[in-house]
Amino acid sequence: MSLSKPLKVNNFINFQSENCFHKVFVPETNEYQKIDPHGKPDIGFHKYTLDNFQTIAAKVVDSGESVMVSAHTSPEKTAITEYAISTALKKGKKILFTAPTKALLNQKLSDFTKKFGIKVGIMTGDNSQDTNSPILIVTTEILRNMLIYKSGLLKDVLYVIYDECHFIGNETRDHVWEISIMLLPTNIAMFLLSATMVNNDHIANWIATTQGRNMHVVGTCMRPVPLKFMVFSVTNREAYIIKTGNNDVDEYRIHKTMAERNNMYTGKKELKSTVNYIVNKNAYPCIIYSPNKSKCETYANYLDSMNFLNDDESKLIDKLIRCVTNEVRNDHKCLEKLFEYQRFYEQGIFIYYSNLFLAIKEFTEVCIEEGLAKFICTTETLGTNLNLPVKTVVFTSLRKFDGVERRRFLVSEFLQMAERAGRRGKDSIGNVIAIPSIACHEDDFKNLVKSTSNEITSNFKLDYNMILLLDLYVTKATKFIQRSLKAYQKGNIKEEVAKIKGMRKILVAREFLDNEGSITKKGCILRRLRNIRHDIVLADVISNELLPSSDKYKLLDVLCFFITNKSKEKITSKIEEYPVHIECIKNIFKEIFVCEEYYRVQSKDASFTFRINDYASPLKSLVMGKSLENVASTYELYAPELLKVVKELLNLIKTIIKIDEMDNGVINLLIKINDSLNEMLKNDNSKLYY
Repeated sequence: MSLSKPLKVNNFINFQSENCFHKVFVPETNEYQKIDPHGKPDIGFHKYTLDNFQTIAAKVVDSGESVMVSAHTSPEKTAITEYAISTALKKGKKILFTAPTKALLNQKLSDFTKKFGIKVGIMTGDNSQDTNSPILIVTTEILRNMLIYKSGLLKDVLYVIYDECHFIGNETRDHVWEISIMLLPTNIAMFLLSATMVNNDHIANWIATTQGRNMHVVGTCMRPVPLKFMVFSVTNREAYIIKTGNNDVDEYRIHKTMAERNNMYTGKKELKSTVNYIVNKNAYPCIIYSPNKSKCETYANYLDSMNFLNDDESKLIDKLIRCVTNEVRNDHKCLEKLFEYQRFYEQGIFIYYSNLFLAIKEFTEVCIEEGLAKFICTTETLGTNLNLPVKTVVFTSLRKFDGVERRRFLVSEFLQMAERAGRRGKDSIGNVIAIPSIACHEDDFKNLVKSTSNEITSNFKLDYNMILLLDLYVTKATKFIQRSLKAYQKGNIKEEVAKIKGMRKILVAREFLDNEGSITKKGCILRRLRNIRHDIVLADVISNELLPSSDKYKLLDVLCFFITNKSKEKITSKIEEYPVHIECIKNIFKEIFVCEEYYRVQSKDASFTFRINDYASPLKSLVMGKSLENVASTYELYAPELLKVVKELLNLIKTIIKIDEMDNGVINLLIKINDSLNEMLKNDNSKLYY
């Protein structure tokens, strides 16, 4: 496959009003037929009247051209997404749908199945079913691989829908999104969904330049229901307005109110006081965001003495619970959880998180839609994956664990959660309330509220595995990166190109490629190690048969070098001599480092570092049969963090087992480790709280 040269793009505004806009980006070699912003879509909408921007987006879909829909709220984007799918089905074509999280993909599997009444396929790595369906949901990694290997599943695809496309720029996975966009064939249109972002013009121009198709950006200029941001004073039992709509932020009020409680956690008194305020203002239904699943239950318990339902609502809740009970009567674990939460439901209090039983999630969603759920204690799942607006949202924390570290919400994450406040046609304004605490600090709140949206900046990078794949199946990686968003934004990427040239020379020097550029037996191992840390080192280790084959704990020691390490500090270990099985691994790391120094892949001031993974001992304890909660407590770890590492290790094991060249002894040990960890995940109830 050869990529054409980037094209010059002309752009213009096709329509602009105070509520919405329509911009078009046309490569110089293309023609463009003007779209009537007031024309009717080819397929009718039966349930509701479309907004102007939705009508325009539908007309773009009718034309078969690529479009980015940049809107303030998810319900606005959902309607036009379903229109694109309906259009493809009507034409006998297929749709591929991708999104950044498996939770969102699984939710869409349920949504699309209900909406369109057909089998919907899914491919996530963990789950693969009905892959020949006209609607196929895939992870972005799988989409990228389909494009690299020219999968037959791409035949007859009308649109690839990229949900949450503002994920481009993500520090760890941006390259996956960029590659999947860069490799999309010209005969397949893109349908990108995003929250509002500052530089959507910039991204659209890059896509048009790269793919060579006309690109439209259609979006909203303002929320249909404006937001009112407030901070709650427990001392005065009052929520103070700090920003309404697009007005300036009252920084003095933020400081004055949040300084009262900035040394305390959000507790029962603070939450109940806030809820009482909301009830007195008749400002519910309300979502209460919590940092993890255990806090969802804690907050529900805080409200246990309060009943928010009238008699008729209570009777309806009882009736719905009986229906759910009958539906899941053979699922004892689901029944147990339903009965555990029943006392909350009977008071109008609901709990929601990503791996809650599906029947209970659906019951909760129905109750939210029908107005029976008055207060919903939830993780960010409800704020990012579902279109269930309420009157008020409450933040008890402005921080999250992202799989690597606990950090402040990104602006896009915060706004997406905040924008669940305000029901169109019901509320004149949506309320966003922050309760001051250590996890909800004034600086965080001020910075998040002051920002309007994220500007996407490329974090494009290539590892050895991807350089190998691009060279074999697409084009030289040095040419490929020059089509990336990073190159488009920076202009000069000489350093990045030089680094890739050096990495390719290392692939030859370490015999992953021969002198003619053909893949070697050793290179075939590296080719299988997609999205693995230190992929080239692991490929060398496997090729040299250095994985321990007689002791699963020694093998676990080695595997831990290829997963996340708790400490980000580059510390050279003071240990002078390691056990033999670790010393061998250290030597490979050192050889690769020296090679990278020689070919200038490493910076001039880099020094060799090597240390045992901080997670090695905790993971051994888990393999021995100890519970996740006990191990996390013993090693002073954040339990969700440890759970994330367990899943990363399982993915690594799954990848290695599939390599043909693996020794049977190693495979047997890998299976034992895999089975021990999966047994822990199956039986350890503590993991359900994270």
